[in-house]
Amino acid sequence: MILLYFDASDEELARAYNALQHIHGGAPKAIMRALNHVADKARKAAVKEICENYAVKPAEVRRTMVIKRATPNNLFCE
Repeated sequence: MILLYFDASDEELARAYNALQHIHGGAPKAIMRALNHVADKARKAAVKEICENYAVKPAEVRRTMVIKRATPNNLFCE
């Protein structure tokens, strides 16, 4: 299992919330999109690395990977 950790300080999160306060749900939506984007990029890199080292097709590798995407109410990506 591959786990990715995103860590932001309270100050950084406060800055994001302040910058996006004029948009309803702006900061959670932006954070959600960033987390999901990173998860997609990590999956792509993992699939590429696995296929270079083992004789498997990318579709087979992708099929075995499960990514639980972040939502604005649940800012966790597993």
